[in-house]
Amino acid sequence: MLVGSVPDGPAVPPLRTVFLMLSFFVDVEAALGRLASPGLGGSPRRVAQPAPGGPITIATVRDPDGLLILLTPGPITRR
Repeated sequence: MLVGSVPDGPAVPPLRTVFLMLSFFVDVEAALGRLASPGLGGSPRRVAQPAPGGPITIATVRDPDGLLILLTPGPITRR
């Protein structure tokens, strides 16, 4: 039986040795707004990407562990 508190382990550095990106189909500007409100995601990087229906905006942000997240609009986010 554990009694008392357990000390924190060493801090885990952000991911730097592998390339991993998680992608989400979202309303990009709405998602960036929701992330900015509580100060999450860091400074987003936006790119205008050519597409058959005209340019779309994609963006990348980082999660608290440093994982790269791609936010992209898709057919499921358009009405």
